[in-house]
Amino acid sequence: TVAGYRPETPASNNGMYGPEGMPMSTPLDIRKGLTSADGVYHKLNWGIISASAIASDWIKCLQDVPGAKVTACAAREHSRAKSYAEDHGSATAHVSYEELCADPGVDIVYIGTKTADHSAHMLMAISAGKHVLCEKPFTETAAQAREVYAAAKAKGLFCQEGVWVRYFPAYEHAKAVIEL
Repeated sequence: TVAGYRPETPASNNGMYGPEGMPMSTPLDIRKGLTSADGVYHKLNWGIISASAIASDWIKCLQDVPGAKVTACAAREHSRAKSYAEDHGSATAHVSYEELCADPGVDIVYIGTKTADHSAHMLMAISAGKHVLCEKPFTETAAQAREVYAAAKAKGLFCQEGVWVRYFPAYEHAKAVIEL
């Protein structure tokens, strides 16, 4: 078994096993061998750009991720960032997005600002050497998306749009059933 993931019985799993022979409840990256057992618990310190409702939802999701910790946030107004940090248990409320990106205690930046600002905020984080997860839509134009991905690639950084619904177990189950 992969550390922390015990095989289920067919009855508890409705008989749904992925093509890898592991229960569908096992995360896809583990089933495909893309994440080692140690990698599941890798410490990752998140900085949150935007004191928005969607960012709050992301923070709640991170609470279920081993190793993930929200360590900093920033908003357009520092008073809002301080309130948001307190509400979400973040240690640091930065005065600006630039300050958050410069924080050596932040490994990855989640961007939940307005779409028109996504490209600039992603480029700021990438320039500071941070990995990026940006809420959808990623950018306003294909040219902006190409620029962001090129910048991330040049620095060897992870950069992805937050279309996480494609990883929901329901989608994986449907795909497995269709492929049977």
